[in-house]
Amino acid sequence: MVLGKTYFCDIDGTIVKNLSEKDLERHYPDDTFIQELLYGVEHFFNCLKENDTLIFTTARIEKYREMTERTLNHWNIKWSLLIMGLPMGRRYLINDTPNVFFKKAIEVNVLRDEGFGDTFIFEDDFYVVNG
Repeated sequence: MVLGKTYFCDIDGTIVKNLSEKDLERHYPDDTFIQELLYGVEHFFNCLKENDTLIFTTARIEKYREMTERTLNHWNIKWSLLIMGLPMGRRYLINDTPNVFFKKAIEVNVLRDEGFGDTFIFEDDFYVVNG
């Protein structure tokens, strides 16, 4: 049995262009507003396996949930959970591991608004090349 992977993914500046609170407010409550995905992002989501879990995190407040979900659903992204209202600062993923040779918590940083480019993270070894 192959275990699925869990991906925690930020939204603004990571999968779509970073929008300020002022920008979000300009588009609220326009029920037709859809953000474009950044370069390489759609390919990444299309490569996820059926048993993978995708959890989105964002500093956007609950007021913008419908707008955010509309964009995710428009692009047919199979997501499991959307956590909103997080602080904009650093985020840490803490996980256990069976031994010192196997990393169960992996970090990937992408440049803001550059998309995933040629990000390859589906193996234990990964590299990030933006743009």
